[in-house]
Amino acid sequence: MAKKIFMCFLLIVAFFSLNYSVKALTKYEFNDWVAEGQYGTKEKISDNITRLKEKNGSGPYSKASTSKLKDGITEETYIKIDFPSIENSELFEVSLALRNGNNEYVSEAVVMTQKSGDNIFVTAGWAPSFKATIKENGIYTYQWKMFIKDNKTYVRFTILNYDKQIATTGNIDFDTIVTKDTKNPITSQKDVSVKYLWFCNIDIKNGIDVYTNLPIRNTDVTTQAIEDNPNTSDNTNLFFVLSVIGLGVSLVTIKSLVKRR
Repeated sequence: MAKKIFMCFLLIVAFFSLNYSVKALTKYEFNDWVAEGQYGTKEKISDNITRLKEKNGSGPYSKASTSKLKDGITEETYIKIDFPSIENSELFEVSLALRNGNNEYVSEAVVMTQKSGDNIFVTAGWAPSFKATIKENGIYTYQWKMFIKDNKTYVRFTILNYDKQIATTGNIDFDTIVTKDTKNPITSQKDVSVKYLWFCNIDIKNGIDVYTNLPIRNTDVTTQAIEDNPNTSDNTNLFFVLSVIGLGVSLVTIKSLVKRR
């Protein structure tokens, strides 16, 4: 009996070890944001919060991601929406772009966030039917998924309030996003990966706060508890691994006791 329990423990350890080794989402840290020349300014509010502001309309960008299209891309940025600090009609735009193996621009998916009256709306010109309505303060997840299916490239943008989905574009044919610089079809390009995450337009006087890790949920998004207790996937995985190790130690002890008897 003890042997069977021990084998189960080994299987559990293997499962969580594999899960723990899966590539985590990109962490956009303070030092990753490029804010020089025309690319706005950045201010370190805490280890978890960077305040981005504009310069001539444009804001900072990051090239921290190494995600490749062939593997499927999931990128997230966590943005504090605070109604009192945003004037009516103020807005910001953020974009996730792709490049090919020659570091040439391929395409991108831009979304715009703008205050209008009592609400803040998130829209995307490449997905005309998409419109997310934000009605309350909070830290919102802006999520892009880019992937290949049946030799076509798709993009899906979703905005979430923690585990609650506010709205999504659904899967959009990425080749329908066309500018003078796009390279379509995207699947004809080699070694496609993320080029940048760029706050390409920040028309908000007070700037915007961007989080490295999604904080533990709290109704007061300004509290220190949120800043000091990031709810990261790494911490979650580590908790499971340590829990399993603890379980293993207990089972080994049980096995030893059974043998003595």
